[in-house]
Amino acid sequence: LARRPPRRSHSGTRMASKPVRLLAFGDSLTAGWTSFSSGPKSPYAPHLERALTAHSVAAHVTAVGEAGLSASRALPSLRRELAHRGDFDACLILLGANDVLSAPTEPIDGMLEALRALHIECRSRGLRSIAVGFPDHPAFAASGLRGSGALAAINDRIRDEAGADGFIDPHG
Repeated sequence: LARRPPRRSHSGTRMASKPVRLLAFGDSLTAGWTSFSSGPKSPYAPHLERALTAHSVAAHVTAVGEAGLSASRALPSLRRELAHRGDFDACLILLGANDVLSAPTEPIDGMLEALRALHIECRSRGLRSIAVGFPDHPAFAASGLRGSGALAAINDRIRDEAGADGFIDPHG
């Protein structure tokens, strides 16, 4: 069998021959809902694949986003997806918005505890776990979280307390 040359990115640098397999797991934000009534218009999996390719990382991203899913109820769904969809190298978890939006005056400790359980589940299966902070979204403006510093504070707590191996801040 002839060996294929390694893939090259747009910048001409070498890329790994075997793509990194990522599961993007979460709620409607993962599915790409851009407003309450939009439906999944802009899922982030294709955007993430393009961004990784631009940085010379070959990746295949599978997105599983359930509208309305809360962190506190996500563990059975995560287990089912990991068992059903196969082998992944890492799992990106974007969850908690429904927890926060359904009870905006409640402490987020319960949400963080649920996120920790999800990241523990990923690691128990040999996957790296990556927490994704809340992106900008119209739902946060309607709830008063956008612009108040509350959204940044929640993302800081997710970064510091969710128990993930890494954190992606959608705000930079």
